[in-house]
Amino acid sequence: MLLESQIPAAERTAFVSKMKTVATALAIDPDWLMATMWVESRLKPTAKNPGSSASGLIQFMASTALKLGTTTGALRSMSRVQQLDYVLKYLKPYRGRMTSAFDVYIAVHYPAQLGKPLSEVWYSKTGSTAASRQAYAGNSQIDTTYGNGDGTVSGLDVQAFYYAQLKGVLSAPTTQPATPETKVIPEAPLVGPIDFDPIPYGQPGVPWLPLSLLAAGLVILVILLKKPSLLLPIPA
Repeated sequence: MLLESQIPAAERTAFVSKMKTVATALAIDPDWLMATMWVESRLKPTAKNPGSSASGLIQFMASTALKLGTTTGALRSMSRVQQLDYVLKYLKPYRGRMTSAFDVYIAVHYPAQLGKPLSEVWYSKTGSTAASRQAYAGNSQIDTTYGNGDGTVSGLDVQAFYYAQLKGVLSAPTTQPATPETKVIPEAPLVGPIDFDPIPYGQPGVPWLPLSLLAAGLVILVILLKKPSLLLPIPA
């Protein structure tokens, strides 16, 4: 299997077996999933993005981990084999829609664009939504290093980044629409550091806690304005 030499020998057999089971459940090539995990975390279950909550093999965001019934802290304490259960749980809704290695990466990085033309803009520096602007802020190097520096990130920009991270490991399709990727397995796969810290899924969660605290504060303020007596000391 692609990049299996990067898994510690003591865990390799169990991990490869589990990967094949997960890939079968998702109806994808296990090498496609290995490629995405390589780009996101270099296959390290303890990987943590220093600029966000993103953690684990596919860089789960804290909000995503909660939806999956766990936490990023718990994920980082798991082995690779254990964490694969949550990788499967996250990707299962996209079963049947991932038809290439890059599709698997789209499902992780920005699933809203899965199946859409790569020419479309995914997010931008001056996007109309906060999510778009935040996604660009966390992934601006895709634009400046792999795109044309126009302040936007398109599917083609992300595709260029993705295959650059897999240079010497997986070759990009040579025709459009995409054809199956060509596996290139060198004797010693690249093990250099990721050259930037992408925000997985590219879709920051809604900051519910700050918003909830703000709403609670407003409710208390309205009550006190309507009943100022609540502010007066209680007579002895």
